[in-house]
Amino acid sequence: MLRQYLAGIFVLFLTILVGCSQNVHEGLPPLYPCNITVIQDGKPLAGANVSLVRFDGDMKWVVCGTTNSSGVTAIQTQMRYAGAPEGKYKVRISKTVSEGEPKLVPSGDSEQPLSIGDIPSYFVIDPKYDHFNTTPFEISIAKDKTNGESFDVGQSIKQPVSDNITKQ
Repeated sequence: MLRQYLAGIFVLFLTILVGCSQNVHEGLPPLYPCNITVIQDGKPLAGANVSLVRFDGDMKWVVCGTTNSSGVTAIQTQMRYAGAPEGKYKVRISKTVSEGEPKLVPSGDSEQPLSIGDIPSYFVIDPKYDHFNTTPFEISIAKDKTNGESFDVGQSIKQPVSDNITKQ
């Protein structure tokens, strides 16, 4: 009796394990591995946000990644599934940094009398690389090829994020 009980638990465990490992979004197209390297000032750039935007405007799937200390990101779809769907993409690259510590300031709201004050944030990559219309970077993802590129974003900059917001 104990043996049957343990066998039943084992089968239940395997069913759950296999069921959970097959957790793929319904309708997700085939994905193909893609590694992107970002270079700045002649060195790999860590912490850059990379997103791929299809030329045909199909925005059904979020395709993106963040570079590691070697400046490389393994692109994911829906921030969960390894690889990218086949197609031609514009490559958007951005990175911002913040300076200083958050400060509590009076909010003028009796419900919540204090709020976190502004923390200066800066682009360290030219913002033109983060816009579909101005980025020169492109990549084609295909089934039967090695999908990967290296993109050089030039020299480091320090442009306040607020400057870019007021220009748009």
